[in-house]
Amino acid sequence: FGAKERGAAKVLVANRNFDRAVALAKDVGCEAVALEDVRSGVVRGSVLCNTTSVGMHPFQDLSPVPAAALKGYDLVFDAIYTPMETVLLKDAAAAGAITVSESVDWFG
Repeated sequence: FGAKERGAAKVLVANRNFDRAVALAKDVGCEAVALEDVRSGVVRGSVLCNTTSVGMHPFQDLSPVPAAALKGYDLVFDAIYTPMETVLLKDAAAAGAITVSESVDWFG
């Protein structure tokens, strides 16, 4: 939530469990949104950060956000460390976003 502390215009929190998103958003002074609204493209932004386990081995063929909803993001970060290049990151790169992987950029 460093972006919020540094004056980001708006930070949104989505979670597979909406009540958890609301609780976390309240704790850090952000707004909660439904994950389905992110997945459908109704909610958009400049930066998308995935901190779920969706896309991690052995479910590496999954992505938390469909490719069609990634258009318009400038940067997509994925906290998944295996595989190194997730479906989310591949789709984001194809959509023109800068991609950041925890495994490559933090542990590499």
